[in-house]
Amino acid sequence: MADNQRLSELIDLLIDKKAIRNQEEFSELLDKNPNVISRYATGKNEMSERFVTKVCQVFPEVNKEWLLRGFGDILLYPIQGKNKREWCERCKELSEKLERKNDDLINCLKDKETLMRENLSLTGTIARIYQENPHLPRPQAGGKSKAG
Repeated sequence: MADNQRLSELIDLLIDKKAIRNQEEFSELLDKNPNVISRYATGKNEMSERFVTKVCQVFPEVNKEWLLRGFGDILLYPIQGKNKREWCERCKELSEKLERKNDDLINCLKDKETLMRENLSLTGTIARIYQENPHLPRPQAGGKSKAG
């Protein structure tokens, strides 16, 4: 089987497994001009190893040896059946959500740090007041003073 036939078979399989909608989407995912993909698929141009490597980066389930030389099976493992673009959009959404949660966590830690500094300052102020005024009743555990 020639290179172009293997590429056409791969594109058909990816469409069948709903990993892509069409050849144009295949070219978009590879960041290639659709005309370049068409020339490879029709055999007008020979696929380079660099191009095949890019295909295998975008579609890691594709067997590079099969696409280059026809050895082995077309896929290394089954396609998950999800459109790559949908996965990319979902990953982007989750990444943005994680970033917002991370920002919230950082803000909470900053607030906690501020509260701890204020608490330390107030504790120091209270200790100083009791030191300067030994006659003041001191609170017992539970917040009640000895006098009250």
